[in-house]
Amino acid sequence: MDRRMRGTLAAALPVGVALWVGLGHPGVQRDLDPRDSRLAAGLTGQDAEAAPPPPTPIGGSSKAQYRSTYTLKGRTGGPGAERVAGVVTLRGSWNKGAWTELARTRTDALGRYQLSIVLGRRGTLELRLQTPDGATFTKTLHVS
Repeated sequence: MDRRMRGTLAAALPVGVALWVGLGHPGVQRDLDPRDSRLAAGLTGQDAEAAPPPPTPIGGSSKAQYRSTYTLKGRTGGPGAERVAGVVTLRGSWNKGAWTELARTRTDALGRYQLSIVLGRRGTLELRLQTPDGATFTKTLHVS
């Protein structure tokens, strides 16, 4: 691939990622794999493995009610990628405090998972969901 083609692909990546983030379930449903974009940009070998993909924002409202249940559903992998079974972990930080594990589950054989937490405090909750395929998803919830 020549440099002009690589530059064209790299310029198209932000559009592709923006479209990817806007697709699918407003929760955490992965239908595309942003890590594939590194290969499309011409990165291979050590460059492609050196940096993990940036966290993907979790869709949906950023506001939630105190004592409500917040549920995340999703699946690992993407088109053409194998579904990865394993542990899914949800960590959180209330009001810029220490990070703690809020929930943990295992996927089924097809890589599907579901986690639920009860929002037992008021304030700002930063969430970080990590899946067994190495993907990370983030969300800031304002609980009132």
